[in-house]
Amino acid sequence: MAVDAATGETLSPVDRIEAHVGEGILHQAFLTLLVEGRGEDARLLLCRRSPLKRLWGGVLADSCAGHPLPGEDVAAATARRINEELGITREPDQLEHLGHVVYREAPSIRAALQM
Repeated sequence: MAVDAATGETLSPVDRIEAHVGEGILHQAFLTLLVEGRGEDARLLLCRRSPLKRLWGGVLADSCAGHPLPGEDVAAATARRINEELGITREPDQLEHLGHVVYREAPSIRAALQM
């Protein structure tokens, strides 16, 4: 979904590929960090993206990430992707929202990450 950078308001559906081409279109996405344990015994699950991915192939990244479907809230989308990508069942109310970031990727960073 395309969003307004100032308000975070959803504007309209946007094609995932179009959102990442050229200058891109600001859109809603999420990343998930799965942590097991607490304190010094805590472990963070990171995944290496497939080298076949168009964006950031082969890069060590978050636990999983994705884009909400039209009409799907971020917590539901996150729970869906955790199950799809990792085979771990989580309900939206089991997840903790830590905040949001608005950013635009610089083409030079994309090129460097894909080396």
